[in-house]
Amino acid sequence: MFGSLPVGRLFGITVRVHWLWLAMVLALPLFFDEQPLATVIAFLVLFGVVLLHELGHSLMARQFRIRTLDITLWPLGGMARMDRIPESSKIEFWIAIAGPLVNFALAALGGAVLLILALSDVSANFDDLRFSPVEVAWGFVLMNLAMGGFNLLPAFPMDGGRVLRAGLALFVDWVRATALAVFVGRLFAFAMIALGLAGLLFEWPNTMMLPVLGVFIWLAGANELLHVRMRRAQADPRFAAFGFRPPYNDADTPPFPPQTPPPGAASSDDPSGARRPEATPPDLSGGPAEGKRLSDEELERLERFQGRIRPRNDE
Repeated sequence: MFGSLPVGRLFGITVRVHWLWLAMVLALPLFFDEQPLATVIAFLVLFGVVLLHELGHSLMARQFRIRTLDITLWPLGGMARMDRIPESSKIEFWIAIAGPLVNFALAALGGAVLLILALSDVSANFDDLRFSPVEVAWGFVLMNLAMGGFNLLPAFPMDGGRVLRAGLALFVDWVRATALAVFVGRLFAFAMIALGLAGLLFEWPNTMMLPVLGVFIWLAGANELLHVRMRRAQADPRFAAFGFRPPYNDADTPPFPPQTPPPGAASSDDPSGARRPEATPPDLSGGPAEGKRLSDEELERLERFQGRIRPRNDE
């Protein structure tokens, strides 16, 4: 991601932090001057959990031989950048669900610690602390439950939205599944923006970042839908003017209907794979470039010829 700095490697994956993330760490003591150290520690623990969440995605992707280029921490969370995203419901589901599963596993671990603390009544030895170990453990459990649950919202491209696309792709093609998931994600994005603006108006707590997150979901979903359409060569009509067309030899959408060569005609070895009624292109040697006009028969043959006069690898 633009403006990020590498800070280390985990499991062979480069971990980066965005400069806005660093600015937030430095600015926290200014807004929480009563307990600045505790606030910074809580913030670092939160993003440590985010990093483990993204590692869950990355290590699951590795099981499908997908390489994670890097993980970037930024103010809205984390982002694992992978070298490819296969159009497979099974792979999409397991990679997407791995992050929230890490959070639920951490919540279970925190719950076990919380139970041990409660049974041992160890909190009585920490009466002088602002936050007791039980409160810290309980906060850790809630943090992970909230993060795992929030990421499972079907707001594409969040984890839940990718799980939704994986399910839809079992019934429709990948482009249509992506478009439907993006539409659902936009409903959630609109709700987040509206709720955030209402929070500013009525001074509701903890809603300040919702409009930013909603705008991100809207734009990121639209960007991925465009890339999927480009990959699958099923361009949106709004982008047809930019030349996005099905591949010339796409087996799913052949450019011309199958045609049988005329009897006695030689088979075509055109590298483009195009089918055409004429087995071979007309001989244009000595044509207009050499001062000779094409005959009516040659013009008719050119009109009938639907293949490529020049091989694709010569362009």
